Amino acid sequence: MLPALVKYILNIQVRLREVSKRIINAQPRGANTDVLSIGPKWAICLPSNCTDEDVGEILLNLIGSNGAVCQTKYDLNPPLTNGAIATIAALSYFALLLVTSTIYDLYLVHKNKEPPFAIFVAFSVHRNGRKLFKIRKNSDELSCLNGIKLLSMFWVIIGHIFTIYPSVMPLTNYKAVLDWMESLSSMIIVSGTLSVDSFFLIGGALVVYGFIKAKNNGVKFNIFYFYLHRYLRLTPALAAAVLVSANLLVYMGSGPLWNKEVTNNQQDCQKYWWTTLLYIQNYVNDDGIFCLAQTWYLTVDMQLYILSPLILLPLWRYTKIGVTLVISCIIAFIIVPFYVAYDNELTGILTNLYPRMPAVLKCRGEKLEALSKERRIRWVRSLKRGELSETFLKNARNCSNHFVTGE
Repeated sequence: MLPALVKYILNIQVRLREVSKRIINAQPRGANTDVLSIGPKWAICLPSNCTDEDVGEILLNLIGSNGAVCQTKYDLNPPLTNGAIATIAALSYFALLLVTSTIYDLYLVHKNKEPPFAIFVAFSVHRNGRKLFKIRKNSDELSCLNGIKLLSMFWVIIGHIFTIYPSVMPLTNYKAVLDWMESLSSMIIVSGTLSVDSFFLIGGALVVYGFIKAKNNGVKFNIFYFYLHRYLRLTPALAAAVLVSANLLVYMGSGPLWNKEVTNNQQDCQKYWWTTLLYIQNYVNDDGIFCLAQTWYLTVDMQLYILSPLILLPLWRYTKIGVTLVISCIIAFIIVPFYVAYDNELTGILTNLYPRMPAVLKCRGEKLEALSKERRIRWVRSLKRGELSETFLKNARNCSNHFVTGE
């Protein structure tokens, strides 16, 4: 903990000309980055009468520093805001609801009784935990998809570890990261964004599979329920995460880099919480900013889900028209991104492994709208694959057993 009269100066960075040259040569047109700011970073404690401007002026003359950020004890322990207090109260209420519902559920189990109303035990940790961890054998389950999702999830996790670490955590040699990125062994990480396409493919296939199954069972399609069910499935947990990020995140840690990295995200959530809950971040937010960067997937997935009836209904009622529509969409979603990428000389790989390259990523994101349009082709293809043959999807249930056991 810092004394009251001491300031903590951090983010003192030095420009590396060699690295800057390598990055500038690789950037797309319109990125407008003239230099890459890569460490080293240095943090020191100074008397309170020294300002960050004083330190920056001194270091600029000594070592060519390009900036400093100042923190004090007050910054590390900010007082609770009204939003933080309200968030704590709301979370406390839900925690009390969980405890009360769980105790009542356990009482009913002990007395071997059923609840008079299901809502009384709707928040029971005991009851919901049993449902969550219960393994059921379902004849309609596509078990082979579980393995695809697991491997893709591992790929996503390791990709984020490698991409986030150079931008946030301290490294002894940033140049070594760039050297590694030019090696063949790094391609599985640098191209890690492709792992997400597996989830779009699976998601689209499952949507059309569920649609066809419901139709075969005589269930009438209700578009209002179709959208409402999806929104209520995703939004409550997302809303809780946004609420915490907007009001409590800054209090959940400390350190030289904590405020610098977390404060911006908290401010983004305070400004764009509503676009997050409406799943329109990639079309409304300025400069490609997201409240909780990882929610870009939910945004795109929801948008594709909203558009899916435009393909599902023609496929079901007018097969030839539906197939023609799908093929046309696939061709369009191939040609348009290719032309935009070619015309703007965009890189083939979207990555943030290059530390401090927001302009490059912003350029590619603005030109391609990479968070939505370039993934639509996977979704549309998956809808077509799901429609082609329900029998194929049924047979796919056995693919994992055949692969593992040979049965």
